[in-house]
Amino acid sequence: ADRTPLTTHFDEATRTLTVEAEGTPITAAVIFCQGIGTIPATFGPGGGWREVAEYWAASLPWIRFVLPSAPAPNASWFDGLDGLDAARRDLDAVIEREAARLEGGAARVVLSGFSQGAMLSLFAGLLRYATAEPQPPIGGVISLSGMLINKKLLKASLAAGQAAAALAELPLRLTFGTADAMCAAVPVRPPNPHSGGRTLLNPFPPRQDDVDFLTDVVGAAAADF
Repeated sequence: ADRTPLTTHFDEATRTLTVEAEGTPITAAVIFCQGIGTIPATFGPGGGWREVAEYWAASLPWIRFVLPSAPAPNASWFDGLDGLDAARRDLDAVIEREAARLEGGAARVVLSGFSQGAMLSLFAGLLRYATAEPQPPIGGVISLSGMLINKKLLKASLAAGQAAAALAELPLRLTFGTADAMCAAVPVRPPNPHSGGRTLLNPFPPRQDDVDFLTDVVGAAAADF
């Protein structure tokens, strides 16, 4: 089969890798945050996501894949709660930049990430719905081998209010790999009867608290993740 032609660009100023198909109208964007120690512009022994993003873009040519880089020297998004809030604000800026490029705005932008990048994506994505100053809803959050962090702040910020209805509609997906040595996948409670028989997976047993938090505070059904 013919390979889908792609445009791959690394912006040195913003340290952001962008991958998209050529000749296809771009109608959505996925912002993907890497795990600690990986640089998305490379794919080698040290890890990276360039070739993965190129595979995604060839398979889903209507989506632009945007991979910001975590700060040097350790390629870590945050180290402590102060760093977490700064990383969240930086990610919000990327969301707004991509939203401005798309018809449909932020609703056509999905946050995703792996490991620490997944933690940041969940935190930043949920906090956009904080009742004090809600931002435009995004298209969803996909977490790969991540977990919820700073749930105390999230719970206080997401208290029932003007953003509650929009938050309940936020698509969420939490996934884990069965061969992941860092975040081993383990079943939590019997499968939800409305989940089509699939077993929910969560890292670091029991991690049931993440499922409970999303169900109770966010208002999402457990079968959604």
